[in-house]
Amino acid sequence: MSTAGYCEERGHFDPTERWFRELDQRRIYKGAREWLVQVTGILRDDDVLWIQIADDSRWAGSVLLRVRATTSVEQAVRALKARQPDTAYPKVIIAPATAH
Repeated sequence: MSTAGYCEERGHFDPTERWFRELDQRRIYKGAREWLVQVTGILRDDDVLWIQIADDSRWAGSVLLRVRATTSVEQAVRALKARQPDTAYPKVIIAPATAH
């Protein structure tokens, strides 16, 4: 599994590319429920990434996931799994960062 996306055009590792590849079209299971993650946009703000996700689960709506450079994909997936149904959209989920 890659830990960063290499952008050949820019000649450096691009975390937005990595997060897109790791999350888009990933299936998340919570009990008997399945959710197909559809990344619709990623905004980079210093060491924070805001990942917009279209929610096609039975809790339809939009999700905004906030991750840091030190957040693992597994931590982000756990944060997405822990979400609860909400009537306010977009639903903002903050994934924890790994301490160094």
